[in-house]
Amino acid sequence: MKRFFLFLLLFAAASLILVFITASADGNKIANPVTGKTAEGFALVELFTSQGCSSCPAADRLLGSYATGSNDHIIPIAFHVDYWNRLGWHDPFSNAAFSDRQRAYADRFNSETVYTPQAVVNGREEMVGSDASTIAAAVSRAMAVQSTTTVSINNAVAKAGAISFSYNITGSYDKAVINAALVQRQVQTAIRAGENRGVNLLNYNVVRDFKTIAALQNTGTLELNLPAGAKVADFSIVIFLQREGQREMMAVTKKDM
Repeated sequence: MKRFFLFLLLFAAASLILVFITASADGNKIANPVTGKTAEGFALVELFTSQGCSSCPAADRLLGSYATGSNDHIIPIAFHVDYWNRLGWHDPFSNAAFSDRQRAYADRFNSETVYTPQAVVNGREEMVGSDASTIAAAVSRAMAVQSTTTVSINNAVAKAGAISFSYNITGSYDKAVINAALVQRQVQTAIRAGENRGVNLLNYNVVRDFKTIAALQNTGTLELNLPAGAKVADFSIVIFLQREGQREMMAVTKKDM
């Protein structure tokens, strides 16, 4: 009889522990803003990279893992800077304006230098672009913050070497700028010189055209230029609202063509 009661007590204790573990696991799943379906925030991951930098391919691949992921609230884009071009390979996607954008972030983060690969998440945090764990943590923090502002892309039409579209903002957009990027989702390049000579690089969400305007009203139209000979279906439009002077993001959205 004593053994029977002891068995019942052990069974009850095991059942309670099992229930506790199951509840904790479910709670962790819900609380995870990267993998969970209840996340209401967003994460814009800007990668500053160059095909001439031997440290950048690892960061490009990491960005690709986000670009090909299933979470629409995480939007990665790649700005190719031009200051590596003097070292043997001219990155065909580089732009001096992208280098200037990175320098503006350096001022924001009180840094005296710029470097590649560098990632910036929601304009708030910067880190080495190949540091997977640090980027994942920053993305998680960004996703945990619910935005009170949204932006949408409508009526996107390609014609005469450009894509025109309208946008609409809901919520607050005071002291904000509208950034619009035309990104090529995947592009492969055979590198013939420089630090990555002989490598076939696969880049993701490469910014091919970029425009910034003041958010003076909640609706308007914009136009982004397509590269010569490009297939429209290879591109996406990314729009993000950013607080002027403070750099943090207010809203972001993406539309595939």
